[in-house]
Amino acid sequence: MPTVRAGRSDIEAVSEAFRSACCVCVPRFLHVAFLLVLAAAAARAQPNLDEQQQADSHQLRFQSTAIWQGYPGFRARQSGDSSLPSTGQGRETVTATAYLGARLLPGTEIWLNPELAQGFGLNRSFGIAGFPNGDASKAGNRWPREYVARAFLRQTIDLDAERVFVPTETNQLSGSYSSRRLVITAGKLAVGDVFGDNRYSRDARTQFMNWSLLEAGAWDFASDARQYTWGGAVELILGDYALRYGSFTMPTRYNPPETTWHGFGSLHHVVELAREHVIAGLPGAVRLLGFYSRAHGARFREVLASPLPAEEAMPALRRFGTPKIGFVLNTEQALTPQLGAFHRASWDDGRSEDISFTQIDRSLSAGLSLAGTSWQRPNDTLGLAGAVNAISHGHRSVLRAGGTGLIVGSMQSYSEEYIGEIYYNAALPMRGVSLAANFQIIGHPGYDSARGPVFVFGGRLHFAID
Repeated sequence: MPTVRAGRSDIEAVSEAFRSACCVCVPRFLHVAFLLVLAAAAARAQPNLDEQQQADSHQLRFQSTAIWQGYPGFRARQSGDSSLPSTGQGRETVTATAYLGARLLPGTEIWLNPELAQGFGLNRSFGIAGFPNGDASKAGNRWPREYVARAFLRQTIDLDAERVFVPTETNQLSGSYSSRRLVITAGKLAVGDVFGDNRYSRDARTQFMNWSLLEAGAWDFASDARQYTWGGAVELILGDYALRYGSFTMPTRYNPPETTWHGFGSLHHVVELAREHVIAGLPGAVRLLGFYSRAHGARFREVLASPLPAEEAMPALRRFGTPKIGFVLNTEQALTPQLGAFHRASWDDGRSEDISFTQIDRSLSAGLSLAGTSWQRPNDTLGLAGAVNAISHGHRSVLRAGGTGLIVGSMQSYSEEYIGEIYYNAALPMRGVSLAANFQIIGHPGYDSARGPVFVFGGRLHFAID
């Protein structure tokens, strides 16, 4: 994607966008639409510079995304704690992010991502394990709230003289690097910035929006309520192969504003082996990921054995150092120049409660992504995908006994949760602006067989200066 250099008008537009988003004198959704129009007009005036094979010394990018979702009433023979209301609901979320980066020394980059967020997911992001809005956090705000999403250093160490050009991406400066290199990243970031990539389903702001399609559902990766954390990662890249290891701080309770250091006995460890390949001239990749966490959590066996009711036993039995282990198989493959497929399968041991992401112990997802070239809309995308989520026997027994968890609560009768999603993302005439229609069907939300299906209708307005 060509890069737009941030001139004076870009910076003024971004600054004005952040100031405008903090005001509350006009309706929030109209306000964000106005913000996008102003920024799009500024971006459209900038020349489209061809910087192929040119190294960046700095980067300024900006994105803003507004998502609206709603569902009509649905069948629910019973409801429990944290259940999705059966009477229907509509909610919106808005995010705005600046991506600021600079090259300090050869191979050394520094990054800062100030971010602003407003709004709530449906039912404040509770009641569905595969939640339908990937831009919704479990700590929503009625009015815009600013925070630092990322602040990290990256050091690249070349291991031989052979060079390949790495193009510019979000939070990645373009440049010439060795095909065999060591990359060290440390600071505040999202675990998914380094691990679990997938070109067809990774960004809720432009692709699929359901949590169990954006990530491996059973991967309870370290994060705060907004999916950021502190830690570091080391990547050994050897041509088409990559070996990665990272360690990150875990939260000490559900949905905190920040993760905190609580010693080496409360960390999330990740190892990933990845291989990129070409089949019949079409690119693809296979990634195998393993994780091991020690966190402040309760073991399901101890909760069920306790004389206390489950809802009281869970907090009483939480201990630092509670372990969780799991695996993820993550694949992507271009089937034609316009059509791509992805697949994720994930599993964790299901012996202790989830702390960071969502309540899934087994998940299988797959989908297709089609560019609109055949109908003369090459920048449009049509996506179709599905997922099946499940929890372990001990996990469901605790919920049946009245316990509640990170995102779903008590139930009477268990069934797997089924997700289907289709979206169409259309590029608008103003460069960098897209509009998407989204529909999801969710069977047995929160693993309760007496509830659903839920039909979730959504729309998304996205703007980016690249």
